[in-house]
Amino acid sequence: MQLVRQDPNRDKLRAIELPFAKPRPYQTELILNFLRQWNSTLIHLATGGGKSIIMAYLVKFVAEVLGLRVMIVIHGIQLIEQFAEHLQRFDIKFGVIQAKHKLTNRKAKVQLCSIDTLVRRKHKPKADLIIMDEIHRIMSDNCVELYNSYDCPKAGFTATPYLKRGFDDVFDRVEWPIKFDQLAQLGFLIHPRYYVLVKIDTSKLRVDKKSDDYVAEDVELAINKKEIFSEILEDFHKHDEGKPALAFCVSIAHAKAMAAFFTDNDIPADYIDHTKSMKERNKILDRLMSGELRVVFNVDTCTTGLDRPAIEMILLCRPTKSLILFHQMVGRGTRPYSKDGYEKKHCKVLDFAQCLKEHGLVEDAPEAYFEPTPKEEKDDEFGLTECPSCNLCFRMSRDRTCPGCGHEFPEPDPVPPKDDPEEEKEESEMMEINSNLVLASCRKWAKIGKMRNYKTGFVFRKLEEEYGKSIAKRYCPYKNLSNIYEIYAPEVSPL
Repeated sequence: MQLVRQDPNRDKLRAIELPFAKPRPYQTELILNFLRQWNSTLIHLATGGGKSIIMAYLVKFVAEVLGLRVMIVIHGIQLIEQFAEHLQRFDIKFGVIQAKHKLTNRKAKVQLCSIDTLVRRKHKPKADLIIMDEIHRIMSDNCVELYNSYDCPKAGFTATPYLKRGFDDVFDRVEWPIKFDQLAQLGFLIHPRYYVLVKIDTSKLRVDKKSDDYVAEDVELAINKKEIFSEILEDFHKHDEGKPALAFCVSIAHAKAMAAFFTDNDIPADYIDHTKSMKERNKILDRLMSGELRVVFNVDTCTTGLDRPAIEMILLCRPTKSLILFHQMVGRGTRPYSKDGYEKKHCKVLDFAQCLKEHGLVEDAPEAYFEPTPKEEKDDEFGLTECPSCNLCFRMSRDRTCPGCGHEFPEPDPVPPKDDPEEEKEESEMMEINSNLVLASCRKWAKIGKMRNYKTGFVFRKLEEEYGKSIAKRYCPYKNLSNIYEIYAPEVSPL
């Protein structure tokens, strides 16, 4: 993302800032950069990164300052209502395109649209800018055809741009303005604490070729059992700190059974699913926030659009092969929260379904799958350590102690010395020479790629051509690929 201090739009944007929701510096730069580029951009921003504020300011600027027409595309009634509230707070005049909606206003320059209604209707609204929220959910062939029928810039927002079909058939480029760790350092997100408490063997589960996830019926048969519920309850008691907990289940029957089991064992609980109205769902979540309930079990209803920062425990009671679903589930607990002198320090993630083994940490989120990605490249182990005392899953630090319970890990066994010291010296010198050559190549290709605004995979591919895939993976590891330009060419500015 380019930083341009002398930007004529900067003062205009500052002039519309509202006291209750001022954009953060990276949010301001993202908006200004989009206005400078004025093309179709996929915007990758972690859950809790403040995309609603960015979208609201962008809408207000384009509609009121530039006088252009804006179409906001949303999936689902819940998100429509939430975004409508944001627009009303920002005093933006808008209409809603959704069947029989009370806020219908065809003359408004800003139209908030349900994607389902929009795709079905023959007469589409005109637009000079299209903004899509949770774009990973609205990239079907019909949606893509709709977007491409508009010859105007598009801004698609998501925390999880990991569709295997990619996004390059709609967008020209991708921006990832700030990473999870940076947001946590600035106090905008909370680091989760992951506990591996496996209760289900995923090796015997079938995978649905269409959804590329585990077959729901198989999962339910494997996990919807009272003996497993008892073990989950036991672990819940060990980690419970009296704070709101949100659990993710595989089916309505599973969620209902778990809620009943917890309630019967003196842990007040309830469940949410798509059959309950928005009013019912919000009442149940309000009871959770007030302390009347201790746990809410849900099925595919709290993965997007849920903004309840007081949640401090996430129970992963269902396995998934979907990186998108995993990040969305954990993301429900990563927002900071403070009230009456209390400040949320961390969020516990209790993994009962091998999700950590499948996906690693949300902090290590990969780059967007901008181009079609038929097979996800990943490290099976992710470099993580599981504490034998408290089951915390973490990346080992130099002091070799568990950050959760202080358990001390022994030093690793030393590597046995080689028999021939001369041979060892010669091999070491050769490795140093090779390393210097590879590093020089890394810097060269990183400078070229960064100046030309290429994706960081460019460096990996060039190294692979020169030295082979193993060397490329060693110097451009998949989990750090997004930081390659920062590591090898920090002094270079994109053209």
